[in-house]
Amino acid sequence: MEKDVISVCRYYAFFFYPPTEKEIYTFLPVKVQKKQYKSILEKMVQKDQLWRKSYDDEFRYQTQENKRAFASFTRKHALAKQWVKEANKYMKIVKWIPWVRLLGFSGSLSMASVTQRSDIDLFVVTSFGSIWTVRFLLMLYKQVIRVCDPHIGRLLCFNIFFDETGLAVRKHKQNIYIGHEILQMKPLFDKSQTYEKLLARNRWLKHFFPNIRFRYHQRDNKYKVMKQPKILSVIEVILKKIQQWWLLRKKYTYIDFGSQVWLIQDDFEKNLQI
Repeated sequence: MEKDVISVCRYYAFFFYPPTEKEIYTFLPVKVQKKQYKSILEKMVQKDQLWRKSYDDEFRYQTQENKRAFASFTRKHALAKQWVKEANKYMKIVKWIPWVRLLGFSGSLSMASVTQRSDIDLFVVTSFGSIWTVRFLLMLYKQVIRVCDPHIGRLLCFNIFFDETGLAVRKHKQNIYIGHEILQMKPLFDKSQTYEKLLARNRWLKHFFPNIRFRYHQRDNKYKVMKQPKILSVIEVILKKIQQWWLLRKKYTYIDFGSQVWLIQDDFEKNLQI
């Protein structure tokens, strides 16, 4: 178990991030009782296998060779809190878009650890058949924000879109990195337990992280597909073609699975050799 704790800390060290006690437990690759886990963690600290420091009312841990990263983390954490506060002012309006089911911070901001080179990554879940309509509206809104607040507007990056009928991550993307992205996401607002439904539709997460629990226990997690009014379906097709043309022209990389659209430029999965 000690090796497993070290492996979790080293994963986070790639991002220069000291995880909390709860985060290490969540991402352990082995099933263990919390009482036993806490006892082992304490022994590892006493034996100098782990370095521990209190910050923002909770303990954070890292391996001894990576403990120097803590100084930079405190600066990144302070910057992240500032960005969250500023972005929240504008994201509150997004919940009034009727086709948005879930909006959450992902990426480095979900860990509250950013640099001046980071983005404000956002994960969006939409109603059935409205991904491209929602993205179009969000891109328009982003331009409005860039006029009112150029700094935040430039940072906003809506890079993952799922519709509510396609919450299960595709098989070839089911890995530790994507698992972290889903479990670390910080919802800004959530309609009809959409985040819990997202977790329930991705039970493969248990394979990598056996200590997590699913709170959503509906027998049939599949959504009943509600037919969109014909005019909305036509608008969706038109807006999809316009945006795909624009993305191609700008040479932006994206993956369209139909019920999921991934607009991620940096492939951290390959960087981590997952």
